[in-house]
Amino acid sequence: NVVKHASAQTVTIRLETTNETVTLTIQDNGKGFTMPAPALERAEIGMPRRLGLAIMRERAEAHGGLVHLVTSPGGGTLVEAVLPLCREAAGRGIP
Repeated sequence: NVVKHASAQTVTIRLETTNETVTLTIQDNGKGFTMPAPALERAEIGMPRRLGLAIMRERAEAHGGLVHLVTSPGGGTLVEAVLPLCREAAGRGIP
């Protein structure tokens, strides 16, 4: 997505682990975008949803994780996915 959409000059990819989680962070200095309202993301009002964002969240949540996204037009994008490394961590929730 960074190559296809962001027009970024710099991309930073970081993978970190703790005893309970793995965190993948991708940050770029590209053109960013306006976050869709939740209704738009779920295509509840007849507009196409942003499949990439919805699928990332659905996949992370299916494994007890979460996805955090920060972006703004002209401000680049930060995507952070946090996943538990074991079922016990998933049951306690991720900080």
